[in-house]
Amino acid sequence: MIAMARALTGKAPEAYIGDSTNPDRIRTRNLVEETSRIFRTRVVNHRWVEAMPRHGYKGALELAATVDYLLGYDDTPGVVTDYRYETRAQTHVSDPGPRHFLEATHPWTCRGIAPRT
Repeated sequence: MIAMARALTGKAPEAYIGDSTNPDRIRTRNLVEETSRIFRTRVVNHRWVEAMPRHGYKGALELAATVDYLLGYDDTPGVVTDYRYETRAQTHVSDPGPRHFLEATHPWTCRGIAPRT
């Protein structure tokens, strides 16, 4: 929808996302706020990253999914800044702990993440 609105009007519309993770406190945020929140609380949150090995193969796939989410948010609305890619690469690929976990658990995931960060 963002791409279509941009194509029709020549400018990017404001994008929003609904957060219903807590049904008692449903929130709507703009996409910039939401990507910042997810990036801070999950993507580069060392406690979250360090918890993924407990989940084995599924944890490796979840780390890889964060790359897909970032790319998806960046492809059309362009809300992911370069520093987020750099920070994400440092957290998941350059850091030996997560990198070794990914290489041991799911080497194809690790190979897929590295060039996309």
